[in-house]
Amino acid sequence: MATEQQVLVVDDEDDIRELFCDLLSQSGFDVETAADGLEAYELISSHPGRFRVVLTDVRMPRMDGVTLLKRIKTGAHKDISVMLMTGYSDVSEKEIREMGAVDVLKKPVNIEYLLRRLGDYLPKGRG
Repeated sequence: MATEQQVLVVDDEDDIRELFCDLLSQSGFDVETAADGLEAYELISSHPGRFRVVLTDVRMPRMDGVTLLKRIKTGAHKDISVMLMTGYSDVSEKEIREMGAVDVLKKPVNIEYLLRRLGDYLPKGRG
């Protein structure tokens, strides 16, 4: 059963989504996934209040993570904390933070750091 404190993991790579879903679920977080920014934004829009944190890759087809961040922060979902993940050094962390991201994580992501940061934004466990 979904809570209002879910983490939405967004990545176009199935293995990455499954890995983060498993790791975060085992750590007590309620997790849902999306394959790209467009699917993520549709989930967010159709379930207002469900997601507290979005953890998204930057480079994806259909809608990238930066566009997803902009849509979240300029729309009706400004209260969602957005964390971006990237394996590329050409992404300006400063610019992304200025757009409203709470964190920019370099791939491979340090899981202990991620879990601490998620704990800053939502409680572990369901209900």
